[in-house]
Amino acid sequence: MNPDDRAERLESWKQIAAYLGKSERTVRRWQQVEGLPVHRHQHQQRGSVWAFPQELDAWLESRRRSPELLSDAPAPLQRSWRIVVPLAALLINGRRLVFLVHTS
Repeated sequence: MNPDDRAERLESWKQIAAYLGKSERTVRRWQQVEGLPVHRHQHQQRGSVWAFPQELDAWLESRRRSPELLSDAPAPLQRSWRIVVPLAALLINGRRLVFLVHTS
Protein backbone atom coordinates (compact mmCIF):
# COMPACT_ATOMS: atom_id res chain seq x y z
CA MET A 1 0.00 0.00 0.00
CA ASN A 2 1.24 3.43 -0.89
CA PRO A 3 1.68 5.66 2.24
CA ASP A 4 -0.33 8.38 0.47
CA ASP A 5 -3.30 5.99 0.17
CA ARG A 6 -3.41 5.48 3.94
CA ALA A 7 -3.63 9.24 4.54
CA GLU A 8 -6.53 9.51 2.09
CA ARG A 9 -8.63 6.59 3.26
CA LEU A 10 -11.59 6.84 5.60
CA GLU A 11 -10.93 4.66 8.66
CA SER A 12 -14.37 4.03 10.21
CA TRP A 13 -18.11 3.85 9.59
CA LYS A 14 -18.35 7.28 11.20
CA GLN A 15 -15.83 8.82 8.77
CA ILE A 16 -17.46 7.10 5.79
CA ALA A 17 -20.91 8.34 6.85
CA ALA A 18 -19.62 11.88 7.38
CA TYR A 19 -17.94 11.86 3.97
CA LEU A 20 -21.20 10.80 2.30
CA GLY A 21 -23.35 13.07 4.48
CA LYS A 22 -25.49 10.16 5.68
CA SER A 23 -25.99 8.23 8.93
CA GLU A 24 -23.82 5.27 9.88
CA ARG A 25 -26.91 3.06 9.68
CA THR A 26 -27.54 4.16 6.09
CA VAL A 27 -23.98 3.54 4.90
CA ARG A 28 -23.90 0.12 6.59
CA ARG A 29 -27.12 -0.77 4.78
CA TRP A 30 -25.72 0.52 1.49
CA GLN A 31 -22.66 -1.68 2.00
CA GLN A 32 -24.77 -4.77 2.71
CA VAL A 33 -27.54 -4.26 0.18
CA GLU A 34 -26.20 -1.96 -2.52
CA GLY A 35 -22.52 -2.84 -2.65
CA LEU A 36 -20.98 0.33 -1.22
CA PRO A 37 -17.22 -0.26 -1.65
CA VAL A 38 -16.05 -0.71 1.94
CA HIS A 39 -13.00 -2.80 2.77
CA ARG A 40 -12.75 -4.96 5.89
CA HIS A 41 -9.93 -6.36 7.94
CA GLN A 42 -11.08 -9.03 10.38
CA HIS A 43 -9.43 -9.10 13.80
CA GLN A 44 -9.92 -11.67 16.57
CA GLN A 45 -13.00 -10.05 18.06
CA ARG A 46 -14.08 -7.21 15.81
CA GLY A 47 -13.23 -6.11 12.32
CA SER A 48 -12.16 -2.73 11.10
CA VAL A 49 -13.47 -1.03 7.99
CA TRP A 50 -12.07 1.54 5.63
CA ALA A 51 -12.95 3.09 2.31
CA PHE A 52 -11.24 5.20 -0.30
CA PRO A 53 -13.02 8.45 -1.18
CA GLN A 54 -12.32 7.88 -4.89
CA GLU A 55 -14.16 4.54 -4.79
CA LEU A 56 -17.08 6.05 -2.88
CA ASP A 57 -17.33 8.89 -5.40
CA ALA A 58 -17.33 6.44 -8.31
CA TRP A 59 -19.99 4.31 -6.59
CA LEU A 60 -22.17 7.37 -5.97
CA GLU A 61 -21.81 8.48 -9.57
CA SER A 62 -22.88 5.04 -10.79
CA ARG A 63 -25.99 5.28 -8.58
CA ARG A 64 -27.07 8.76 -9.69
CA ARG A 65 -29.20 7.09 -12.37
CA SER A 66 -31.34 5.45 -9.64
CA PRO A 67 -31.88 8.04 -6.86
CA GLU A 68 -34.36 5.82 -5.02
CA LEU A 69 -31.46 3.54 -4.09
CA LEU A 70 -29.84 6.37 -2.14
CA SER A 71 -32.82 7.32 0.00
CA ASP A 72 -32.74 7.17 3.77
CA ALA A 73 -36.00 5.22 3.75
CA PRO A 74 -36.07 2.21 6.05
CA ALA A 75 -35.23 -1.14 4.54
CA PRO A 76 -38.30 -3.31 3.72
CA LEU A 77 -37.70 -5.51 6.77
CA GLN A 78 -37.76 -2.47 9.06
CA ARG A 79 -41.02 -1.29 7.50
CA SER A 80 -42.63 -4.71 8.01
CA TRP A 81 -41.90 -4.61 11.75
CA ARG A 82 -43.91 -1.41 11.96
CA ILE A 83 -46.90 -3.41 10.80
CA VAL A 84 -46.24 -6.77 12.47
CA VAL A 85 -45.77 -5.50 16.03
CA PRO A 86 -49.08 -3.60 16.28
CA LEU A 87 -50.93 -6.50 14.64
CA ALA A 88 -49.42 -8.95 17.11
CA ALA A 89 -50.48 -6.70 19.99
CA LEU A 90 -54.02 -6.56 18.62
CA LEU A 91 -54.11 -10.33 18.23
CA ILE A 92 -52.90 -10.93 21.78
CA ASN A 93 -55.35 -8.43 23.23
CA GLY A 94 -58.15 -9.90 21.12
CA ARG A 95 -57.45 -13.38 22.47
CA ARG A 96 -57.50 -12.01 26.03
CA LEU A 97 -60.85 -10.37 25.36
CA VAL A 98 -62.32 -13.60 23.95
CA PHE A 99 -60.98 -15.50 26.96
CA LEU A 100 -62.50 -13.01 29.42
CA VAL A 101 -65.88 -13.03 27.67
CA HIS A 102 -65.87 -16.82 27.43
CA THR A 103 -65.01 -17.35 31.12
CA SER A 104 -67.58 -14.81 32.40
